Amino acid sequence: MFSGIVDHVGTIVNVTKRTDAMHLRIQSQFDTLKLGDSVSVDGVCLTVTEINKQIFSCELSPETLRLCISHAYQENQAVNLELALRLNEHIGGHLVTGHVDQMIVVNDIQPQGEFIEFRFSNISQESQRFLMPKGSVTINGVSLTVNAVDQDSFTVMLIPHTLQCTNLSHLKIGQQVNAEWDYMAKLVARQIGCYLSESEKEKVYEVI
Repeated sequence: MFSGIVDHVGTIVNVTKRTDAMHLRIQSQFDTLKLGDSVSVDGVCLTVTEINKQIFSCELSPETLRLCISHAYQENQAVNLELALRLNEHIGGHLVTGHVDQMIVVNDIQPQGEFIEFRFSNISQESQRFLMPKGSVTINGVSLTVNAVDQDSFTVMLIPHTLQCTNLSHLKIGQQVNAEWDYMAKLVARQIGCYLSESEKEKVYEVI
């Protein structure tokens, strides 16, 4: 589990693409990494397979490449990094599993003084019920608060600190990002679905 509070931005120093997988080497500021540790890379939970000073390696499976922006990674690209939570740590964001639900698209970017409002679209119909105003969402591993929700889009407001400490400041309109919906919202929807008929589910989801 992660919190969505990015520790720092790392840099991809090498990308090795295979037929159905990818090997990454990432420069980080971590000095306590161990083999087998879990690291969130742009919101994707990856396992450390090799360490050389402050460069760690990880392997990406076909499923990860299919669901995430990782398939387009290039050398020198900036990535958001976070170590897995310890049970006694303060959770500054919200519970994040590191399992990306889908890629969505930056639809609009509106500067508002020192802040920037981002609109994201291309949310699947299945996922729309997990979004609600003032709820949580994870974009490229960053825990954010949802401002407003429309039929096929939602907005978030990024504060200067988030823009300075993550790679979200580099986003462009039309760019894809990793999205993970709030785990608690998915859990509640799943449990409700176990007890309701299809017609009852539709009514509940309309209210949500």
